[in-house]
Amino acid sequence: MSRAASSTHTERPVAPALNARQRAYLVALARFDLQAEADQRARAGAWHTARDPARLWRGIKYGPRLDPHLYPDPPLRGALRAQGLVSQGSGSTWSALERFGLVETSFRTERLLILGRVASVRVLHVALTRAGRKQGRAWLPAEDLPKPRDPATLSATAWRVLLYAHHAAGARHTVEAWWSTGGTPPGPVILKAVTQSLMRQGFTHSIDWTDVAITAHGAAYVAAQAERYFELYPYSRRWVQRFGASQ
Repeated sequence: MSRAASSTHTERPVAPALNARQRAYLVALARFDLQAEADQRARAGAWHTARDPARLWRGIKYGPRLDPHLYPDPPLRGALRAQGLVSQGSGSTWSALERFGLVETSFRTERLLILGRVASVRVLHVALTRAGRKQGRAWLPAEDLPKPRDPATLSATAWRVLLYAHHAAGARHTVEAWWSTGGTPPGPVILKAVTQSLMRQGFTHSIDWTDVAITAHGAAYVAAQAERYFELYPYSRRWVQRFGASQ
């Protein structure tokens, strides 16, 4: 087989022989995995809390084996129930996906309020493996997949730096001081790359990457693009309030 032909066959993951029910479970889990990933990006972008270890948030709660009248379905099981796919065979479906190497299952003991009483219950969590994530996302409709960020759009870190420099009204500030308003800053390698990129685009000027002030071009960009960035990074509205309180 030629190299060109071989690459064609590896563009999409090879689907294991899943039945319709197993495929529906994998696709549903992939959808919730994407949402969990987006939530973690938002938390990291806001810098108001540390990013959780992936082993925790990749595990999506499926729920205890309880009647939904006793304990409401978690979102994943609720989504599958809405499709008529929750039954006594649900555990076997997850087990089959685990045998295919597409998911990993685990039980966590949680204290739940059931009929007015607190009880310790083993709760099933399911997480996609790397292969499962690749396959599940390949089966998701295009509208459910995250849209790639326009290369011309600033990252959350760059927007925060530029927004603070704009709020500082032309005064020079060290990059480290900008995170005194809350949160843990990215490492110096990332900050240096971000501030140098802003300087190359003419948004800021600096003696070195740690000491930055906004340019007229940068101020005009913030004024023109602020609403678009506030929509893209909703948590960035809070930065303006924090910056004001720190002055």
